[in-house]
Amino acid sequence: MSSNINIDLSNITEADVQSVELQLSKILSSPQFKSAKQMQRFLSYIIEKTLHGETKQLKQYSIAVEALGFPDDFDSDSSPSVRILGGRVRERLTEYYKGEGIEDPIVITIPKGSYIPEIKQNTKKKSSVLDICHGESYGPRLVLACFSDKTQDIESNQLLYQISDSLAKEFSHFIFLRLAVSIPHADKTESKTAVEEVKDKYKAEYLLSLYIQQLADGKRNLLYRVADSDLEEVLWSESFEVNRGQPISEQREIIGKITSSVTDTQQGVLQVHWARKLLRTENTIPACYQALAYHRYFLDNFSRGALQKAVIICSEALERNPNSVVANVIFADYCRRDYSYGYGVIDDPLKIGLKCAETATRFKPESHEAHFALAQIYFCLHEWDRSFEEFKITRNITQYHTAVEYGTGFYFCMMGHWKEGLPLVEKAMSLSTAYPSWYHLTPFLDYYRQDKYKEALLEAQKIMTPNILHGPVARCVCYGQLGEIAKAQEELKEVLRRFPEFMEKGKHHLTCFLGSEAFAEKVWEGIIKAVDKDI
Repeated sequence: MSSNINIDLSNITEADVQSVELQLSKILSSPQFKSAKQMQRFLSYIIEKTLHGETKQLKQYSIAVEALGFPDDFDSDSSPSVRILGGRVRERLTEYYKGEGIEDPIVITIPKGSYIPEIKQNTKKKSSVLDICHGESYGPRLVLACFSDKTQDIESNQLLYQISDSLAKEFSHFIFLRLAVSIPHADKTESKTAVEEVKDKYKAEYLLSLYIQQLADGKRNLLYRVADSDLEEVLWSESFEVNRGQPISEQREIIGKITSSVTDTQQGVLQVHWARKLLRTENTIPACYQALAYHRYFLDNFSRGALQKAVIICSEALERNPNSVVANVIFADYCRRDYSYGYGVIDDPLKIGLKCAETATRFKPESHEAHFALAQIYFCLHEWDRSFEEFKITRNITQYHTAVEYGTGFYFCMMGHWKEGLPLVEKAMSLSTAYPSWYHLTPFLDYYRQDKYKEALLEAQKIMTPNILHGPVARCVCYGQLGEIAKAQEELKEVLRRFPEFMEKGKHHLTCFLGSEAFAEKVWEGIIKAVDKDI
């Protein structure tokens, strides 16, 4: 039974009429209705008549003649056209409110057996924080809860709550998810009931549960699980040995690994699962989720076409709210990638990217992702002093974001700070076993710059990410420098298959990507050795 509140149509106010008309306009422009002219006429007609108190006229004949343009001799007994169209409109409305319209303030339905619409205020929203979204972009909603046991000692419970609080602090920095609440519960035996209460109260899409297992030898295991609240499916589970007296550095490493595995934008289970589930749905993705969902779509494809689609979606999010921190960070990332990879999708990408990154840091100065986006744009602009400072600000906020740790390490190396950068890259790889294979690019470049081509090749052979050129370019230049020309040419053929203009534009793009013309020239040497008249 619906808990929505009926609008009193017998005493409807002008404000109510405007709200319903605005809702109707939104529905008619949705994917379900925007190309269906007859459905638009049908729905517009029955809403207009209802708002004017003329529901007695909502019969098959009047709808057919006045709304749909049928001739005056239309016979509803011999033609089921209006009944069929009404059923389709009813189905499209249901589909709309399951997707894009799930948060709309007005709900319009057509009861079976009637053409008189029901118009209600939506009181059963997923989340009060998403009221019409105000144009903002959001990510998955997570509840963090820890459960102990009556038989556990005080020390185990204190340790559990300490870890939970530390995780809540780290998660709060991530703008690509929403931490609803962090709740300690005292009794594991009632955990199922407690979880249901938490999910219902906070409308959580995901639940991260923490448990302490007391082992026979006096040691303790921390077990955490990430579950999809809707499907009740466990997505990820790990355990770590924890003890009250263990070094702080070991506890921080555990916190870092959990944070990375759950929330990282590249491979974190929460972000990846949430976005891919949205992209697979047959319903329209709610507008406030689209920018982040299609960011995942680009990261999964790394193609020019994927970037074009993602840029369009994010541009629409920025039109709805130019100050959306999430959308500005994502668009700044697109601008940086467009410049570095030479996609040619965005006009003047660095200028636009700088504006987006500055907007994000202005509205959320405590966001490490906003400062990270700004630091990368400064690097591309060759403002390396400012870039270096922004990277330091980023890491002062959090040091447990794998993508940020890797990116900071990479750019430190490209700015010549190899001693500071390489340990960060190694740390990123140690935080998560599921890091992207292109993380091996930095170790490859380190060996390559030292003329250690065999060692560089070993790293290059680990770069297997599809659609981007990192792997085949790295292998090509190593084989070229080692004199294995036939293998170099095979890799170059793969490069040219993906990017036919590489020989004309590749050196320029390498310079943009690496930030150094001299370093790009050194890499290009390996390409030249692979070229002959048969390529």
